[in-house]
Amino acid sequence: MSTKSSRKDLDENKKQILNLLNEGKLITTEEAPSSSNDPSVSLEDKQKITIPCAKFCAFDMQSFNTVKGDGFQQLCQTVIELGYKFGELKADVPSATFVLPDPTNVSRRIQFLANEYRLKLIQILKEDLKNVKLVGVSSDFWKNCYTSDNYLTINLHYTKDKKPITFMLSTLLFIDSKTGDNIVRMMKNVLISYEINPEEMHIIYLTESGPNFVCGLKDEVHLRCICHGLNLVLQYSLGE
Repeated sequence: MSTKSSRKDLDENKKQILNLLNEGKLITTEEAPSSSNDPSVSLEDKQKITIPCAKFCAFDMQSFNTVKGDGFQQLCQTVIELGYKFGELKADVPSATFVLPDPTNVSRRIQFLANEYRLKLIQILKEDLKNVKLVGVSSDFWKNCYTSDNYLTINLHYTKDKKPITFMLSTLLFIDSKTGDNIVRMMKNVLISYEINPEEMHIIYLTESGPNFVCGLKDEVHLRCICHGLNLVLQYSLGE
């Protein structure tokens, strides 16, 4: 068989596979390592799972990688275990709308989890910072382009076992005027909420070069982010 004929056959096979994928008659799978306790799942059953996943991503405008996320997989695992439980009882299969929680309850649970993880982080920082002499605090403003609300993010940086550690401590709605005093007060309040005393800890602040940050941090060790400066230079240069 000639090379030209082989390439033609290969292109034809690719075309057929793409058509089958587009028609939903063929799925691709990335198999996880199997366990002796895992039941066999037929290709037909995987197809039944793949189609709702595709609808989930399309209808709710989610990334395709969402179905590989830990949170989504934990949700599905819980639903599978509930299905297995009701299957043993020979009960009717409950509808997904009945099983899945209301968004309000999800929101409340997220707030509960946030508080729980915040307490855990406080303990982690309390232990880590015992042996840390210098930390960095970076901060920046973000603006919601739809509501024009301003948000301030505060990150904490330090090294542990010669490895860089970063925690996003808070992203909060900034309703006050963006004066230097208000910004610094908010940043220090966030540090205090994690039981970090900004007056006792050696801190280097890293922010953009805005006059409000420069003015507010005039009495602190303050570095201006070079990336922000380069970004502004490029924006103005390309804009002109």
